[in-house]
Amino acid sequence: MSLRDMLMNARCRLITIEPWYGTMASLMKWIPDRHNTPTMGVRMVRGGEVEAVYNPDFCVKLTVEELMAVVKHEIEHIVRLHITRSGQDREQPVWNVSADMVCNGKERNPRIDNLPKDGVKMLDDMNEDITTEEAYDWLQKKRVKIQITCPMCGGSGKTGGDGGDGGDSKQGKDKGKDGQGKGQGNCPMCNGEGSQSHGGDGGAGKVTIEGTWIDDHNIWKGSTVSKDEARQIVKDMADQATQKACGNAPGHLAEVLKRLEKPIVNWKYEFRQIVGRKAGGKRRTFARRSRRHNHFGIPGKSSHASVPLTICVDTSGSMSSKDLERVFTEVESMSQRFKITVIQFDHQVQGDPQKYHRGDWKKIKILGRGGTSFINLVEWMKENKQVGDVNIILTDGYAPWPNEEDFYVIWAIVNEEVKAPWGKTIAVVQH
Repeated sequence: MSLRDMLMNARCRLITIEPWYGTMASLMKWIPDRHNTPTMGVRMVRGGEVEAVYNPDFCVKLTVEELMAVVKHEIEHIVRLHITRSGQDREQPVWNVSADMVCNGKERNPRIDNLPKDGVKMLDDMNEDITTEEAYDWLQKKRVKIQITCPMCGGSGKTGGDGGDGGDSKQGKDKGKDGQGKGQGNCPMCNGEGSQSHGGDGGAGKVTIEGTWIDDHNIWKGSTVSKDEARQIVKDMADQATQKACGNAPGHLAEVLKRLEKPIVNWKYEFRQIVGRKAGGKRRTFARRSRRHNHFGIPGKSSHASVPLTICVDTSGSMSSKDLERVFTEVESMSQRFKITVIQFDHQVQGDPQKYHRGDWKKIKILGRGGTSFINLVEWMKENKQVGDVNIILTDGYAPWPNEEDFYVIWAIVNEEVKAPWGKTIAVVQH
């Protein structure tokens, strides 16, 4: 079975056997990389994508059951927000072990079955509900010694074969960067050490944890999102997985998922994410090469396309100058990616729709300032064929709500106490 078939088989079996994990895996982007990771790891990048980077040579050595277990292990890291909870001011290898422990559970009560051998587990004396920070403090307090074997070289400290992976063999260097020569060089992951000791001296009871890294936490450093953004990305993924799995999220993750329920969200990020997904924004361009057909003369795709977007702005008397300033600040930032048309409304649409250009917030004239009617606005949009793929209404929410329509509406509301009865509500607030 090919690696691609193995990965597909593992994800399909997860969807069948453990649909929550399977759905989470299907929402991730899978990227092969032989050169920068010895195993598998995950990261979150701007655009809301969760990327799983894996070394094909590592994956083909696993059974399908073990591969399923490693995928679940990565999902545990994602849901527990380990990617952005870096162990700053902590001994990094001990922090990594702590993170793996809370994902894997105990030997006698594992959270993940069929993990590759030597994956670290929680010690029997540890509380199963412990957080990663608490696990780290526990290991340090008990002066637990941690002996970890490098998965790339298997503890030998050397790369085998052609000298290309290690890069330090003389023949490999002589043949250039790609290393076509024979010989062995120092392993690039452990710098030739093979295995490493961390933590204490084993304490009074001489406790030692031995194991092998089953995944690569260094990939976490490639994440380009903030903690708040990561929390929102994970919450959206978990909500989708829970919905598709009919609510069957793993029981041991109940508290972890609950902590995602009230994130402090960067509303601008969430707003752009939803609009970007719904409105698209990809275009064919010769400025980028095609990833599928990497040849001269074949255009690639750019995610910086400028697509049309209509934004309806509530200019009624209940919208303060500060509210309007906040609204047009976001319109200004959105104009860098979208072709924006602004419609002003209060109890009715005021003036003609205006094409918005960068910098227009300085000179735009606010019309209306009377009462508010969403009903009249929605009827006007339908009658004047202004309904698009994404319909954004920026408002304070103080008006009777229209009946639900069959088109997509984002209600961007400058009051976190108000929620629209239909469509997607985003609270445009500053925390």
